[in-house]
Amino acid sequence: MNLTKRMLQFMTVCAGVCALNASAATQFVADSFEYLGADQGTTNGVVDMPIAHYRCQPYGTGLESTNFVWISAEGDASKLVAVDAGNLAYAASSRPMTGVESNLVLNLETEGQTLTRTVDGGPMNFVSGAPVYVDTLIKFTPSEDDPVIEDTQVKAAVFVNVESNLVVYCNDLDLAVKTQVVTEVAINPEQWYRLTILMSQLSSTPVFKVYLDGTAISSAIGYDDGGSHPGEWFASASVDPTLNAVAFQGTGMIDELVVSDEVSFGGMAAVMLTLSFDDALMDVTQGATTLAPNDTVEVGSTIAIDAIDWYEIASVTGDGVVYTGPIGSQTNTTSGDLTMVTPAETTVTITAQYYTGAIDTGLGAAVDATKLSAWAVANSKSEAEVIANAASWMDDYLLNVAPDTDATIQITSIVVDETGETATITVGASTTDVHLDQLNGTLVVYTTDELGVGFGEPTGEFEVTVEGATESTVVVNFAGGKFIKAVVK
Repeated sequence: MNLTKRMLQFMTVCAGVCALNASAATQFVADSFEYLGADQGTTNGVVDMPIAHYRCQPYGTGLESTNFVWISAEGDASKLVAVDAGNLAYAASSRPMTGVESNLVLNLETEGQTLTRTVDGGPMNFVSGAPVYVDTLIKFTPSEDDPVIEDTQVKAAVFVNVESNLVVYCNDLDLAVKTQVVTEVAINPEQWYRLTILMSQLSSTPVFKVYLDGTAISSAIGYDDGGSHPGEWFASASVDPTLNAVAFQGTGMIDELVVSDEVSFGGMAAVMLTLSFDDALMDVTQGATTLAPNDTVEVGSTIAIDAIDWYEIASVTGDGVVYTGPIGSQTNTTSGDLTMVTPAETTVTITAQYYTGAIDTGLGAAVDATKLSAWAVANSKSEAEVIANAASWMDDYLLNVAPDTDATIQITSIVVDETGETATITVGASTTDVHLDQLNGTLVVYTTDELGVGFGEPTGEFEVTVEGATESTVVVNFAGGKFIKAVVK
């Protein structure tokens, strides 16, 4: 029997998984790697014990062993090592196992082989039965090369790439191609983490979640509870719904490995984020609750942001904070999770600004979204009103006056220099409400020799810099024709 092939159904590559506080109804694996007392037999861990001998059953007089639960290949150098000043243990109070000291940890050195921990009572069917949690503490080692996972029974894999980003191995959106999702979670190889991997189902499809220090990792190809994207549920890399082993490959350290059908998060204090935003420009909600500036939410919370007309959500920032929702040019509403690489109390600042980029007015041409936003807000016009009246308000927008002013641009005088073939024209408007230095459009002058053939290309584009100017003089070379036209476009 190919035991490794059969057992390799859950896999962590280059140092494994790490977990939350577990108080399980049923624990199928609960390995502390500690020395628990003389009466515990091989349950005891001791310094330098090869992992294959931990929890095995000795027999005979020649140090023979049987009933291995940790299965290692020849050459695997993984063993138990002592916690000391150079190898500090995980410091948080909430751990996978309660009432257990942390004197020994498992140092992984699989030498390219796969180290497997069988699950007592397996296989566990996490689609038709209860969800299954894999719960441990870990000190990751970045992988120089992304691993190639060939075993078709692997459900999920977690590793750290050479850029120190946490990578999740799963199925793609079409449930057809295995993929490696590089998350925005940065890993410090000198730090211990807790990672929970929850194996469960959505609509009978095998899926899993990955929690790092209590925060579920979200991804664009992940599903939310309703089956939409983005979300925290990754599609299992294998359609097989059972788990009967946890496997490790590479280097790193692990401690307190627990596999259970229930996990309690009660021992973990919530990490709170303080929200800072201008409630005159946006509404921020969590579920059905409308939040106010300086309200707090937990790390991992989902919030929705709804900006007023003509404003886009420009940024959602905080020290170490990752916001998973869309933001940026003309994004007026957004929803996403507030996650952190290393959860810590901090302030999340949400900002909004006038629309940026180009915006379609409905006239077949795009205009400057920032200028249009400022004009509409100054005149208390909604997006719907501007779109409905785009044709009649376009000139008012270009001349930067109130809607329905119906102002027009006009030439009030022309002084001709025939020798120099120039004309000095004075350009004004039908109302003094028009300030030529505040136009949303550009003052353009055309010349032509025959009105019937049109004006063709403009002679020039002019910028008025005199503050509050209601008229401006422009010198035009009329070599192109004796007829002159001035427009704002």
